[in-house]
Amino acid sequence: RSSWEREANEASVTAVTAEVCRLGLDAAVRLDDPRTLGAAHAQLGVALSTDPSQSSEADWHLTRAAELLESDEGRLRCAAAFALGRRRVRQHRPLEARVAMEQTLACLDPGREPLSYAIALVGYADVLAASGRVRKGQERFAQALILGAAAVGGRYDRGGVGVARGAGGEGGDLLG
Repeated sequence: RSSWEREANEASVTAVTAEVCRLGLDAAVRLDDPRTLGAAHAQLGVALSTDPSQSSEADWHLTRAAELLESDEGRLRCAAAFALGRRRVRQHRPLEARVAMEQTLACLDPGREPLSYAIALVGYADVLAASGRVRKGQERFAQALILGAAAVGGRYDRGGVGVARGAGGEGGDLLG
């Protein structure tokens, strides 16, 4: 398949997923339950965040989800916080990005979900580096590598992976 065919297929899948999530949001509004509504906003925001043309709407839904799920311990709160943190770092809003990534880490248990926690640590490392705290970012990235290696029994290739000196978008991402 050509790259434009893959992109068209991905856009189509995103559109279908977003429409299903919109139906879920409509149903959640009728239920008038804040947790269900927050979950629906999180699902739609995460689905829309894969499409750059839906950036503003994704942002709104993720922000709304974070507000509604603030005291929730569920997976969607975690996914919404992570997506919002990634968006904020790309928007050059490091303080908000850091808060979102810290919320992501707070809702994960590294003992039960080591790979998810390692991924969140990489996101947090990127946020720290983007805000000028490169040394702290490198420490978090090293922790993510250690945790990831422990989770998979040390079975991955570490060749060519490192922390970039620049921030996300300026000099590269944290994965080299």
